[in-house]
Amino acid sequence: MAALPGAVAATGGARRPRRLAAVVDLAAAGLAGAGRAPASHPALPRRRAGRPAALNMTPVWNTRFLANSSALLHLGTTTGILGLIAGCFFLFHLAPRSLRSPLDWSRLAATLAIILVPPSISLLAVCAIVFLVSETQNRAIHAARPPVAMLTGFVGLSIALGMGYLLIRSYSAEHTFFRAYLTAQQADGGAIQRTGQKAISLNPYVARYHEAYAQTNLILAAAVARQTTATQTLTDTDRTAITQLVSQSIREGKLATQLAPRQVTSWETLARLYQNLIGTADAADTWAIASYQKAIELDPTNPSLRLELGSIYLSQKNFAAAIAHFAVAVALKPDLANARYNLANAYKENGNPASAKEELLRTQSLLTQGTDDYEKVSAEIVALENGTSVAPSPTPSPTPQLPASTIQ
Repeated sequence: MAALPGAVAATGGARRPRRLAAVVDLAAAGLAGAGRAPASHPALPRRRAGRPAALNMTPVWNTRFLANSSALLHLGTTTGILGLIAGCFFLFHLAPRSLRSPLDWSRLAATLAIILVPPSISLLAVCAIVFLVSETQNRAIHAARPPVAMLTGFVGLSIALGMGYLLIRSYSAEHTFFRAYLTAQQADGGAIQRTGQKAISLNPYVARYHEAYAQTNLILAAAVARQTTATQTLTDTDRTAITQLVSQSIREGKLATQLAPRQVTSWETLARLYQNLIGTADAADTWAIASYQKAIELDPTNPSLRLELGSIYLSQKNFAAAIAHFAVAVALKPDLANARYNLANAYKENGNPASAKEELLRTQSLLTQGTDDYEKVSAEIVALENGTSVAPSPTPSPTPQLPASTIQ
């Protein structure tokens, strides 16, 4: 059964879990959206309860913003009050006390840039260079004795060289990660994997690199499963390859949550990895639920997270939990047709046709007449009125079963 607008399909009792091969498009989209630009995924990362519910009624409700419009505010958002205090302390020393020379104007421009310009590696590098150059002209250094001046210069040069080295590695990692994004457009799984590995080796402390690499491994596992099951039975070599790729995917997803435990994108990525393994790996649904619950804790006003968690409960026939989460999604975004459709399906599976019909009628009012979704909902309304049911979608062919140890 196709999903209505909102990208979450209803997964009622008679429907079986999605195939492992179905993760290819989702994972590719996730890799493409893992860069700096806003992506078509829900949630605002690195904020706890910081996403206003009113945003759900705007055209950008489903857009993820990966950086603040101000480098200083972004620092406070990602590192907390201590990071904000440190940033303000740096700005206090960077700001000029007077505007008597071109260097003073440069310091003023750098100070305003940190306050008004979005964060970037180049911005921080320029500001650091301006700060170091200005400090070398400090009267205290010129007035100091030669040994003190030499020691101060040596320490400053060492710090500058160290920062330069780290900056080069960080920039190289960003460039390599961007190349992985370009490679993803060519659907070359092996090249994507190698490029992702290189980006992580250059800078292993960036959570989104691990998120993208985790999805890449799941893409490759799906490709192996799809190619073999379409032509022949899986061999032991294929099973080993799939198991290793899935295990690597989960390891990278977990590592992302360890690097950024308060970043909702990391938990959402891990949850989606587990979710796409439901029916393929034992206990995947349990781990997916736990990950989505953590993501919701960090971003409680995101209706898409509620939809995803509700769909898992619905597949488990836990109708009460599914209805509760779908109802919250509807409350957060009343005009989301897919939220109401899933709520109607949960009501129907729970033996409440009256409430199901009511939600289907509301769903129908949100759809455009003549579309496939509109006709589909209309047919389900008629079926409820006649006491019949719409024929379910064809049952997919089975996929290889992986042990629970693969994803733990």
